[in-house]
Amino acid sequence: MVSLRRVVSILLLIIMVLSVPVTAADTGQTTQDSTQQASSDVEGINKDIDLANQTLKTLNENKEALDVPPEEIKKLNQSITTAKEQLNNGDSEGANATLINGFWNPLAELLTNITTDLNTEYTQLSKDAKACSDKTAAEEIKSDLNGVKSLLDRARELINEGSKDHSKFADAITTLLEARKKLDTAKGETEKCLVPLEEVEGKIDSAESALRAIKDNREFLNVDNKTITDLESEIEKARAQLEAGNVSEANATISEVMSRMREIIQAKLDALSEKYREYDDYFKKYCTGTTDQKTLEEALKTVNQQLAIAKENLSGNRMPEAVSHLKSASGTLENVKKPLAECLVGKADETVKNITVKYNALPQDYYDVIIKPLESKLKKAKTALSGGDYDNAISLAVEVINNGDFKVIRERILEQMMARLGVKEINMTEENLNDLEKRYEQVQKRLQEARKKKPAISIISADDKLKRAEEELNKVNAALMIIRAYLKAQNAQGAEDLLGAVNEFNSALSASGGAESYIVASVAQVESLLNDASKSIDDAESSYTWNTVLLAVIALLLLAGLGYGGYIGYTKYQDKKRVDEAREAVETMEDIIESLRSELASLNLLEDKGVKKKLDEMGRLVSEARAAFERGDYRRPIVLKEKFVSEYDRLKLRIAPYKQTLGVDVTKHVAAKSYIGRRQNNEDAYIVEKIGGNILLAVADGMGGHLAGEVASRKAIEILKETLENNKFEDPEEVFRKAIQRANEVIYQMGHDPAHPEWYNMGTTLTAAIVRGNEATIANIGDSRTYLIRPDGSIKRLTKDHSLVQELIDKGEITPEEARKHPQKNVITKALGISQTINIDRNDIKKVSLQKGDHLLLCSDGLSDALPDSEIARTVLAAPSLEEAVKILVEKAYGYGSDDNITVVLYRH
Repeated sequence: MVSLRRVVSILLLIIMVLSVPVTAADTGQTTQDSTQQASSDVEGINKDIDLANQTLKTLNENKEALDVPPEEIKKLNQSITTAKEQLNNGDSEGANATLINGFWNPLAELLTNITTDLNTEYTQLSKDAKACSDKTAAEEIKSDLNGVKSLLDRARELINEGSKDHSKFADAITTLLEARKKLDTAKGETEKCLVPLEEVEGKIDSAESALRAIKDNREFLNVDNKTITDLESEIEKARAQLEAGNVSEANATISEVMSRMREIIQAKLDALSEKYREYDDYFKKYCTGTTDQKTLEEALKTVNQQLAIAKENLSGNRMPEAVSHLKSASGTLENVKKPLAECLVGKADETVKNITVKYNALPQDYYDVIIKPLESKLKKAKTALSGGDYDNAISLAVEVINNGDFKVIRERILEQMMARLGVKEINMTEENLNDLEKRYEQVQKRLQEARKKKPAISIISADDKLKRAEEELNKVNAALMIIRAYLKAQNAQGAEDLLGAVNEFNSALSASGGAESYIVASVAQVESLLNDASKSIDDAESSYTWNTVLLAVIALLLLAGLGYGGYIGYTKYQDKKRVDEAREAVETMEDIIESLRSELASLNLLEDKGVKKKLDEMGRLVSEARAAFERGDYRRPIVLKEKFVSEYDRLKLRIAPYKQTLGVDVTKHVAAKSYIGRRQNNEDAYIVEKIGGNILLAVADGMGGHLAGEVASRKAIEILKETLENNKFEDPEEVFRKAIQRANEVIYQMGHDPAHPEWYNMGTTLTAAIVRGNEATIANIGDSRTYLIRPDGSIKRLTKDHSLVQELIDKGEITPEEARKHPQKNVITKALGISQTINIDRNDIKKVSLQKGDHLLLCSDGLSDALPDSEIARTVLAAPSLEEAVKILVEKAYGYGSDDNITVVLYRH
């Protein structure tokens, strides 16, 4: 019988024979030749498509320089796409025809038109150059134009050669670009030298007139002799250049002189304008409705008009007239000082009288620190006024008025409280305090129950352990009473509430026996004391248990005749008690974790990595307690419960601020605006968004080539938002570190992507805040800023610029005022995307406590370079709404001459 394997082998052999293809020998050599020919054609067309792609890329990269319409680029690109599709479908002839008729021929026509346009421009410039009044410049222009002509001739040759060799078109584009650059250079030089002789003579005459005005008023303008000598020398130089026929050089020299003199006068205009705004602000705040109102109002109005005229004259290069009006404005401001000082000193006197009455009941140490200094400054202000020192009188009076404000006094009282406690801050919220008070009551109850359990006959004493627990609980009680009084003062809305809080604070402090041994000011410290008290109670209860055991042993030895049954009954009672306590511990832990999961689910935090890790740890404690109980280890659940409760309390303290912010309607607390200003495109970006229990605020100011800054700033904001969304419950400081590192890496890679040369070396600043509860975490890279503005009018810069001028300020080489006008004020030393790695310093991220009414203002340097900090604070606090404040700030910055994009984000706590 034939085996099955052999039958299968025979069948496979038959199939292989039948499937052998017909060879070239059977069909002739023609098939092989035609296949090779087709393959060669396809390869050639593929190379032509690659060349077309490369040529189009070069043209696209230079389309602005050569003035190529975008639609032409699109048409050429479509032809390449069509040719590719035809080739992929096997239509090599169609693909070749599309390339020639749809790409190379239209490209030749386009480049010919560009050559014609450039030639027209060349012809016109050749005519204009003949009118150049500067002979040296005229020769240089002529040389440049000869180079242009040669390049245009060469471009025509390359375009003609391109019909046979398509690679010549790329050379033609490069040649046309060179011609374009030379034309631009020649055009710029021609415009310079076409300045009329009479115009330059007029400029020199104006400069001499302006210099006379500056010399005559050198003290008023704060100009030294060296500066005047330098200006005289430069004017003489310009006159000599003009007489030698070098008109363009003379024009450049005298223009620089005029610019320097304008800066001198502008500096005085700025100083007087700042002083006017300061006086006008004082008048509007404190002097309306007084007997001097009309006098002050008219005088300040006159100053404003004189400054406006001076500004107009300076803009028109009428410098002597500008100086004259500045002197008039200065004189009028001097006349304003006396009535303004009288008004402000009167207001300060009224302020001190009011607070003396309101705070007369303050304890002496508070009164001496808070009220006495105001009385002393008022006395100095009155002395300065009577002695004619009006500047000092105004300054002291305003300081008294501001420091007499309720919110400032409240802040001083809080500082005095912390000084009494010997701490720098009290790190506790109302919710923290409530939770700790509840836990204190629980531990106190345990202490009372432990005392009740004390046996009548004690072999092992536990009195020392209970006494230690009592001492620790006394410390906790004292701390909670003191902190409760502190928080009451912090939330006080009037003098009466504040005085009540101070009295409660002092009473609590006295009851505690003094700050040195009792005061704790943080959640962790109070928790530690409570844990120590709980442990002392545990130790006492353990002693009682051993005491009971020993008594039982003694009783057994003494009363052996009563029988073994009595001992067994007692032991069963003790066993039942331990079982009940262990069961209660396990059930309590299970109830707590179930409740906690429910609460976290309502906050959408169950998927948060940090929360999941913490819940897993707590769940492990519950499982371990349940397992111990089931195997008969009734001591272990009690111990695990203490650790579990401690973990639970810590997690609750983290949830509190997150939960607080989760309920905030962010639209009622934030306003933002970004304005393009005098730029061609807006490179700023910002975000205002509530993400979980966080309010995210950020401003980024991009930098780079055409549109590159815009790309960088938006990418930084996008990555920051994404990082917070993925880490909603994590410490905001860690969120910022991750976001900054990631944004720097991504933007750097984008800036070095060969496919996008227009993004090369792009970067961006970033200033951002995450508000969670009553705390804000601030991050900063670059020279965008975040300010904290208090309701009392104070403003604090929370960020430090990463800039060259800031480094010079830190070294003491320039002042902040000089930095505002420094020629290199825009040079930054750190930004996202500029380097492959970024170093995040300790001061780049910080935390700040927020009180009700505090404002966080984030802005690009378009605002901070234009407005002084004091003006920013005044505008924010005077505006009727957040939206109006942002609008006014942007308008002021633009009006003050900001030449940058202006972006402002304003948050009110």
